[in-house]
Amino acid sequence: MKIARNLNAISKLLFILLLLLAMIIGSIFSYLLVIGYYINLDIRVPENKTLPAIDVSLNTETTETFDITILNPTYSPTEAKITESRLQHKTTKSTKYSA
Repeated sequence: MKIARNLNAISKLLFILLLLLAMIIGSIFSYLLVIGYYINLDIRVPENKTLPAIDVSLNTETTETFDITILNPTYSPTEAKITESRLQHKTTKSTKYSA
């Protein structure tokens, strides 16, 4: 009887160990699949710092002010600090505005 109890306890322990091993192997496999997908995307971070303007609001009553919404990308290594801006029209020269 003692041998049967020991075998039963060993089989439960072996079953738990096999489940843990299967979970570890499954998590490593899913990690490799996800990393392989992101490597195949071939995302390249641009070398030049560029910030796209998303929205521009011009006031028709006064031309002294305008609002620009800028998007700082998620892959940007630092916060964006705008020190100057340029406004250019096809018919006029570039105008520089300092912050």
